[in-house]
Amino acid sequence: MKIIVRILAVAVPILIGSAAAVSDELERSLLFPANTDITEGKTLATDSCGSCHSLDGVSLDTNLPHLAGQHVIYLYDELNAYKQGDREDESMAKAVEFLSDDALRKVSIYYTSLVPPSAASQLTTSADTQTEPDAAADDPVKMGEAAAVACVGCHGAGGNSQMPGMPNLTAQPPEYFVATMKAYQSGSRPGNMMTGLVVSIGEETIENMALYYALQEPHGTATAGGGDVEAGRAAAQACSGCHGSDGNVTASDMPTLAGQDAVYLAASLKAYATGQRDHAQMVTATAELSDANIETLAAFYARQEPVARKVHIPPSVADWIERCDRCHGIGGNSSNPRYPSLASQNASYLARVIETYASGERVNSTMSAMSRPLRPADIEALAAYYASQPRKSVLYVEIPCTPANEL
Repeated sequence: MKIIVRILAVAVPILIGSAAAVSDELERSLLFPANTDITEGKTLATDSCGSCHSLDGVSLDTNLPHLAGQHVIYLYDELNAYKQGDREDESMAKAVEFLSDDALRKVSIYYTSLVPPSAASQLTTSADTQTEPDAAADDPVKMGEAAAVACVGCHGAGGNSQMPGMPNLTAQPPEYFVATMKAYQSGSRPGNMMTGLVVSIGEETIENMALYYALQEPHGTATAGGGDVEAGRAAAQACSGCHGSDGNVTASDMPTLAGQDAVYLAASLKAYATGQRDHAQMVTATAELSDANIETLAAFYARQEPVARKVHIPPSVADWIERCDRCHGIGGNSSNPRYPSLASQNASYLARVIETYASGERVNSTMSAMSRPLRPADIEALAAYYASQPRKSVLYVEIPCTPANEL
């Protein structure tokens, strides 16, 4: 038989998931402390922890975590990890170096017994007051579309250009688009107008634009050129290894040529042939091409049907929150005493922790796998979201009881 007990989180902010969670004697002592444990824990915390995390467990340094109301098993495990060297931090290692296991237990119990910080105390700007993520604001495709408005005049709505001499931007691998924009920014690819337009665009915006264009339905160009298509087909066999038999590439670092503007293609090939564009393979490939050869190649590729790309759409912040909540509880209120609560935690601290998991500086296979795909904007939004969430004042605790036949 099990009894569900409703308790105030201020008193005991934990949830015990099953009988197995409290079967260990140490965990029992953590989850069901004596009043003397809390009193002695406060004395220990005053000497060892208060200068950084404050005696009330609400850190004044935004780069340090709040400890007040955190799960006691999680706190004990992390303190022990610092002592054993499993987690590396010089300040923490010194703080726990001479603390016994019993002292670590009592310090953990003391901080768990404290009132957790309120979400309102973590909000520093008006932007932080939004507790639910804005789906449109964190959607990379929508952000890419917004940034691409400035390109419509030359490259057309959705990236299908109607202007002769201007390339279509659809059906291109996002990686190739990003590399090209960076080449314009660095000056390694000539184009005074393009360099001026993209020089101040950030990397994340470029990546969003690349994703947006890759997801648009491609259309073949209206500027097909006047070259001999069949002669171009024969000549294009030498290009198929990189650009595909019909100009639709599979490699992420090569441009799709199918359906591309013939005037643009011809100008690009000539730029490689004359060395205006610096790419060793393309310079070699175009060195012996005559103007007539170039026109036939451009006409062939321009008449091929471009194929829409299969592009992975990265999760939105709302998607990431749903994934994080699976372990850390809805709104960051963890229901597992071994996992930390994220609600009302310092946003700067949360962001830094995610970054250390992503870089491998802090080791946890699950957290590292979750953190690596996150973009800087994702990390910032996740940290702000959980910092803005209120810590639950009431939790439901499942306590294993003695079977009725043993009473």
